[in-house]
Amino acid sequence: DVTATYVKNAGFENGLTDWISDGMVTQTNTSFTSKEGNTYVEKWVSKGSRVGNGSVAQELSGMSAGSYTLTVVAQNIQQDNAAVQSGAYIFGGNKQTTVSATGDYSVSFIVLDGTVSIGFKGVGATGNWLSCDNFRLVYNGEAVDEVWSEFDALIQTAKTYVGQKKGNAQATALNTAISTAEATLQNKTFNDVPLHAGALNDATAAAKVSVNEYQTLQAAIDVAMGLYDETLQGAAEFDSVIKEAQSTVDDLDATSDVLTGQVVALEKA
Repeated sequence: DVTATYVKNAGFENGLTDWISDGMVTQTNTSFTSKEGNTYVEKWVSKGSRVGNGSVAQELSGMSAGSYTLTVVAQNIQQDNAAVQSGAYIFGGNKQTTVSATGDYSVSFIVLDGTVSIGFKGVGATGNWLSCDNFRLVYNGEAVDEVWSEFDALIQTAKTYVGQKKGNAQATALNTAISTAEATLQNKTFNDVPLHAGALNDATAAAKVSVNEYQTLQAAIDVAMGLYDETLQGAAEFDSVIKEAQSTVDDLDATSDVLTGQVVALEKA
């Protein structure tokens, strides 16, 4: 049990301290009979209505690589209606378990880079009452095969951005992170996984942003060129802005501000 090691305020006895809430609030009544301690978290609307969206989450850090299981007491119910409800989940990273009737729910997940987001969420939840409390976290062990499988999946995701247009700085960081990660995978140096998975995640995220910025500018150029007509008033000025944007989209050292600024300039032109 590593709850005390990684999860802060796991039972909400200090309110929403250390949690990020979107539409959920603390409650101290006794209506949620499965609560632990004095306080739980809920989102409630009148019977027969749907609670919709809401969430409470916490980012954990400093974790050992391996397999974890999160258990939470939770519910997604329509009061006075026994029908199974949908749209609510407990989650750890990109894994989740559906929540309906009141009870304990568990989800298992792999941690690579020492961080993970855990929590409870409603996404179009059909119940009128969402509640959760008593987050418990267990470390199942290194789960070496699963870790290497997830680590390889990170590498493959990163590689999807290699051949796409992006900034030189982002390209260099991505290539370095991939190379280092591949060496870690080949040598099976397990203790290096958190560091290199983190670097790979950061480089992939930065590359994704850069790719999107260049693609957005190119799309704006394509639209502008489709509208350009040399016979129209202001054609010369419009053409000048298009050429400047084209020069920018061909510059792999252009900053993010310059790229987005050129999109705005094209829209105005």
